[in-house]
Amino acid sequence: MVEAEEKIALSICDQDGGRRLPQEQAEEFWRDRHLIARRFMQNRRQRRERGRDGVYRDWIHVALPGSKVLPFRKAAIEIIGKRGVHLQESGLWIQPELFSMRLGIEDDGSGKPQLALAETVDELLHLVQKMDGSMEYTHGVGVKLASHMQEEHGYGLQVMRQIKQVLDPNNIMNPGKMGL
Repeated sequence: MVEAEEKIALSICDQDGGRRLPQEQAEEFWRDRHLIARRFMQNRRQRRERGRDGVYRDWIHVALPGSKVLPFRKAAIEIIGKRGVHLQESGLWIQPELFSMRLGIEDDGSGKPQLALAETVDELLHLVQKMDGSMEYTHGVGVKLASHMQEEHGYGLQVMRQIKQVLDPNNIMNPGKMGL
């Protein structure tokens, strides 16, 4: 049974352009794949007190085709490094396509670190969309990510706006959320 499943899995990987990772890299990724979820549960109190240690933090929770998770992570680390932001943790949630990163940057009193963090997040979200991914899988778009809706949905955003107008002509249900 194991051999049959391995053949099927390898066939799927081959068809979709998958490649074998060096054994050590594959084992490290497999071992650490849920690390962010474990830390998330352990750090609930710390998240509520965010900022007291002089570090601005933000999270991204993106959905990507499974084949693009590692290329995204590699490109993201380069983007993060160029902007002086630190990758505090990253990992998968439940399935390979759901990828999260916690980012941080120290406050220097100038206001520039906050801007650098926001610009980094924006650049990462644009990268996700270029890689056929989605900018959020857990918390929703809300107001914070509304400006990214057009890029992600194209004409579909106009359709969503029309549906909302029909269902909520007085715009009383979550006004301004999701760019609707």
